[in-house]
Amino acid sequence: MNMKKLIISTDLDGTLLDHHSYSWQAALPAIKKLQQLNHDIIINTSKTFKEVVLLQRKIGINAPFIVENGSAIYCPIDYCSTLTFQPYDNYYSRHVLGAERDAIASFLHTLRANNNWKFEGYSDWTVDNVIEHTGLSLEDATRSHKRQFSEPILWQDSEDNFSLFCQAIEKNNLRVIRGGRFIHILGQSDKGKALHFLQSEFYQQKPSTLICLGDSYNDLDMLNIADIPVLVRSPAHEFPPHQCRNPVIYTNAYGPEGWLEAINQILTQ
Repeated sequence: MNMKKLIISTDLDGTLLDHHSYSWQAALPAIKKLQQLNHDIIINTSKTFKEVVLLQRKIGINAPFIVENGSAIYCPIDYCSTLTFQPYDNYYSRHVLGAERDAIASFLHTLRANNNWKFEGYSDWTVDNVIEHTGLSLEDATRSHKRQFSEPILWQDSEDNFSLFCQAIEKNNLRVIRGGRFIHILGQSDKGKALHFLQSEFYQQKPSTLICLGDSYNDLDMLNIADIPVLVRSPAHEFPPHQCRNPVIYTNAYGPEGWLEAINQILTQ
């Protein structure tokens, strides 16, 4: 087995978490094995800071994490000593790569009004609407609703208008990224850029192998830089086409079962 330190960068929804139930329990044996071997599990997700903090406490992970599709990196204060991270609260430091959510939402509302395009997103919804579209619990939907750097939307117009919409977004120095459930509008950041920055801050001097696990288009930026990229099978869509520089592991199982399958395969190689 390769004795290098493993850095496991993982998406959540549809990857470490079941697409429907949001359970991670099936992956727990692999999580515990990685922790016993002193490998780092880096959550890299479209979810918010508050969602990830709670999930890490439940699972028992204490490591840096990346939120809202690469928009910001948070690091436990007892873990983080780099000057590029600024204090966020009593427990975490933060480095921001993305744009502010309020400015993104304001631009989208103007764009919609000026073009009469049909779409809606988190800034239009109540917490009850978030529950309706995601199946999250009230508590989790409340945390998901409190976004800082991105606006998830549902496109309800034509593909031709979507192309025009994407052009307008890019002209405003923003990005459009497709996720498992939503289209995400955010600043000039992505999961790969954030992960690369995190590597340069914490792992540059240590021999390591980067494993990235995801299931959707918004995971491709991190999969493209992985030493071992893993696409976890989704019950909601096909494997996304990719241009990964290294051979991809495709799981047979879905979600956390697929996560377990891939990690076990890697650990036995």
